[in-house]
Amino acid sequence: MIERNPDTFWPSSGFCELQRNERGWLIPTDRYLRLYLQRPELALVDESCADEIALHDRLKDKPRSQVTDAALTALQDTDVAANYRHFLAFRDALLAAGTLEAWYLATIRSGQINLPPLFIDLVVQAILRSLLDDERDAQVARAGE
Repeated sequence: MIERNPDTFWPSSGFCELQRNERGWLIPTDRYLRLYLQRPELALVDESCADEIALHDRLKDKPRSQVTDAALTALQDTDVAANYRHFLAFRDALLAAGTLEAWYLATIRSGQINLPPLFIDLVVQAILRSLLDDERDAQVARAGE
């Protein structure tokens, strides 16, 4: 058995940026949503246009802010625009569901997976991290990973 600081157990899962509701399910926070903006798919690069930089900065400041289709169309790189569309669709569905668990259940039960698998992977990782929160056996945590 290994004692560990819970804040360092799978830090990439974003678990430490989430809150729990009365049921113990994970509520997305602005800090959690900002983690997605740091991912390579959405992070700024040297080639980022002014509109992309402005959108990215706005979402970093207020991750729940509404983004118009015109703002996405203004992006010079169509792949970047597509990545933002996926992120925003995910974000809106996640916020509408209220918790990661509710979003996951609704998504899987619908039989309609209309977003990149990465989003499901990241949500499942955070949920599993939550389920293993009290686990003290490093081997169990490693197996979960």
